[in-house]
Amino acid sequence: MRLLIYVILIFQVLFSGIDVFAQQKESVQKPTLGIHFVVNDYFFRGSFKTYYNSSITKLSPGLALSFTKGISKHFDWTVTGYGTFADSVLKNTRAYGERSFFADANFSIRAKMFSNTKAVQPFLQAGLGISRYKTITELGVPFGAGLQANIFRGGYLILQTKYNLPLGSAFTDYFSHSLGIATTIGKARRKPTKKSIEPAISLDTIRIDTAVQIDTDSDGVLDSADICPTVPGLKEFNGCPDRDKDGVEDRFDQAPDVPGLVEYQGRPIPDTDKDGILDNEDKCIEVPGVPAYNGCPVPDRDNDGIADEYDKCPDIKGNTNNGCPGISSETKEKIERAAKNIFFNTGSYTLSSKSIIALNEIIAILKYDQTLMLSLTGHTDDVGDSVVNEILSEKRAMAVLKYLSDRGISKDRFKASGVGKRRPVKSNSTASGRSSNRRVELKFEY
Repeated sequence: MRLLIYVILIFQVLFSGIDVFAQQKESVQKPTLGIHFVVNDYFFRGSFKTYYNSSITKLSPGLALSFTKGISKHFDWTVTGYGTFADSVLKNTRAYGERSFFADANFSIRAKMFSNTKAVQPFLQAGLGISRYKTITELGVPFGAGLQANIFRGGYLILQTKYNLPLGSAFTDYFSHSLGIATTIGKARRKPTKKSIEPAISLDTIRIDTAVQIDTDSDGVLDSADICPTVPGLKEFNGCPDRDKDGVEDRFDQAPDVPGLVEYQGRPIPDTDKDGILDNEDKCIEVPGVPAYNGCPVPDRDNDGIADEYDKCPDIKGNTNNGCPGISSETKEKIERAAKNIFFNTGSYTLSSKSIIALNEIIAILKYDQTLMLSLTGHTDDVGDSVVNEILSEKRAMAVLKYLSDRGISKDRFKASGVGKRRPVKSNSTASGRSSNRRVELKFEY
């Protein structure tokens, strides 16, 4: 850092008044592309004494690309992007122990002491930048100083240093030093040539010009300038016609008697797939479709003949159950058997231990077919108050739901309700019948 500042001051004293006679003739910086060798010091921690005494092995080398363009004699704007490999750029974290890629991009304004016609231009620079390290991104304010030396016409040697002040709390502030070369890009502007003085027009020439001022088709465009001298036309088309007045002259119009568009060579907007939706609004130009899908066919991902918008199982082929496959007879038998073996005690919604085997069989079915949904309906016997039984039946359905969801089945796949004693399957006059009525019915669906 100290050496770089000394070098900049020496160059400024030696070369600040020298004109670049044969190298740069324009005072404003032309568009310039540069490549730079960069070393970053991420170990600066607020103590300049520590910074000056830091080991060079702690510096992180890298490369940078820059683009610079002049605004005026003393101001340029520049965009720079560079990358290095560093192992400690975070403020509150020790080194990772392995180097990771650190990327930085910034936009800066350069203020130069002299115009671009001088051999050496010291400058100050400040702007706004963005840095990324691993998964962390943060804005910063880079500012610093540098020296640009013209080494040949359109070529520069650039020496600069900057200090980056982070705007967030993640990155540490750091110094960056670089040495690079740059060259102007684009074609140089040529000086306008002076027009030669044309010889005076003779009287004979005037007579000849007067003789050729003929407009055969009487369209207001003289034959000497009329591309279509025998057909009345328009001045904007150099005397050629546009019969359908669509802005495309007839000789280039593929439908000269039907108004069309320039982008379609004078033809009306076509409907390539004949689906009634013009190509400019049709997202599937060569496949007939429907307006609801912007000219594309109604989607049917599983090709089961049921459109995705009506298909409850759009990725599973099926022609029943709203596009879902039917439930196999084997699965139905397992469900019916399991439902008959879910038990509760009278007046309770606590699952009996005899229910565990049946419930685990239901879990296996649901895990095997991830598209199945389960409807749970709780029931009670006729013992007790009707309102209490309604509540109890719903709690029984919820008890089964909780058992299943606690074992990895999403609650989104269940519907639970209770109907109390309103739907007995057996007579409540016997203990066996009442036991059968204290149940939870299961219904699988897609």
